[in-house]
Amino acid sequence: MKDIKKLSKLLIKNNIPYNIDILEQYQIDEDDIHTGVFCPKCQTLSMVWKRGSWLCNSCNITSKDAHLTALKDYSLLIGSTITNHQIRRFLHISSDTTAKKLLKSMKFPYSGVNKAREYYFPKP
Repeated sequence: MKDIKKLSKLLIKNNIPYNIDILEQYQIDEDDIHTGVFCPKCQTLSMVWKRGSWLCNSCNITSKDAHLTALKDYSLLIGSTITNHQIRRFLHISSDTTAKKLLKSMKFPYSGVNKAREYYFPKP
């Protein structure tokens, strides 16, 4: 039993998460990734932010949280942090205030102030 406890502590201490750069591994340029918010109903990449929710231009459904899937994709493909500018570019949002509200609503931990603020995605 003592050896098992020792071994478990050693494994936990030496555990290194497997973090690979997907884009580099498959030689994909970040500019080649289709960005935006997919519609949860018809799966088209045509949702736009209007008055507090996402509206699909194809099937006309609305969603308050369709951006969460896009941000999960971002965290897996691009990186573990995101800035206001990056979220606007990735989700196709024109307003920095809207982006700030979305980021605040998700309660991500962050560091920095103003333009230097980075939000950290939660670990899976």
